[in-house]
Amino acid sequence: MSFSVDLRRFRDKVEGRQGIFLRKLALDIGSSVVLMTPVDTGRARAGWLAGVNTAPTAIGDMATAQEVIERIRQSVGNAKPGDTIFLVNNVHYITILEQGRFADSDGIMRGSPQAPSGMVAETLRRFQHWVDGAASTARRSL
Repeated sequence: MSFSVDLRRFRDKVEGRQGIFLRKLALDIGSSVVLMTPVDTGRARAGWLAGVNTAPTAIGDMATAQEVIERIRQSVGNAKPGDTIFLVNNVHYITILEQGRFADSDGIMRGSPQAPSGMVAETLRRFQHWVDGAASTARRSL
């Protein structure tokens, strides 16, 4: 076996692990945001969509949390190193839910008591946790 073949194998292994890391991180973050989204009608939770290199502009079809997570898994399933993964929710009131519980200028409480710290903000507070988990999965693979 030649040195160049060894280098190609090493490169392929590293790129494979990077892809696994990227997809696992996107799925874990997406899952966290979906599961933390407050549910009244289910519209906001079902609104989460993922895209690779292009941000989705649609509003997700009604679905259970597990169906939304599976939709995210399928969307990021072919992501590779260098790709940009978008996780979006185009439901018109998602920003209000993300802001959590707050008093408006008139002192009226707004937002959702179900997610007082928001969904995305709370997930991002745990970002290192998600990175560590994805890295561990990537290290064990291939």
